Amino acid sequence: MKCMKKMAPLFCLFLLLLVGCKPHKPKEFYSVAIDPTFFPIELEGKEIYVLAFTNDLLQEIAHFRNISITKVPKAWDNIVYALKQKQVHAIISGMDPILMNEKTFDFSNLFLQTGPVIVLRKNMKNIDIHRLKNGYIGVIPRSKAALYIETQPNLMAKYYDNNGQICSAIVESEINGGLVDSIPAISYVADLYNQNLLIKSEPMFDEGIRLVTLKDTNSDLLYEFNEGLKELKQNGVYQKLLKKWNLIN
Repeated sequence: MKCMKKMAPLFCLFLLLLVGCKPHKPKEFYSVAIDPTFFPIELEGKEIYVLAFTNDLLQEIAHFRNISITKVPKAWDNIVYALKQKQVHAIISGMDPILMNEKTFDFSNLFLQTGPVIVLRKNMKNIDIHRLKNGYIGVIPRSKAALYIETQPNLMAKYYDNNGQICSAIVESEINGGLVDSIPAISYVADLYNQNLLIKSEPMFDEGIRLVTLKDTNSDLLYEFNEGLKELKQNGVYQKLLKKWNLIN
């Protein structure tokens, strides 16, 4: 009997430890649709890296915020339909949070910038393109970058079909510089034109990839996502993921 009395506290302690070691049950479960091509964002072969980064980011946010996120692949032409039909709680999208879109959707903080960066030849690293007189800057027609250059008094736009053509034209000195979408720019400058080009600026404009929900629904998911993103930036995990998937200059 004395032995049993001595064992009782130990048995209770064992039960407490056993309960404490069990993983916490996620407080909420969410489904998030992702288009693996991220259309219409220009990624030029980096889609697989952006997808891997996004998957890792969602996994880390789910871990830090103790929620469950199920990723659902969707084609670009029905991903918004799936959200509107409430087949998923949210989508990953490059949709701009402009006034027209904000009437229907709510947007998370930007988690991957895709706006254009200034690309120059390396021998121009000390030059500010805004001080060039009659400088030619390569842009893609009807893009935000083109509209921006067209409003600058000392700069003239020269139009190209894609970011690769702009980078090639800079190397060949056909133009003074270019506004190149940031994700392709990182790839071109780090690899093909490593000896010739440099990225002169941070991504311009408020363009990029966000978590998007229907208006006034799933505000709890937006909160968890934004808080998780903030935590990952503070503890360095976010930067490590960018570096892991070659999405940082």
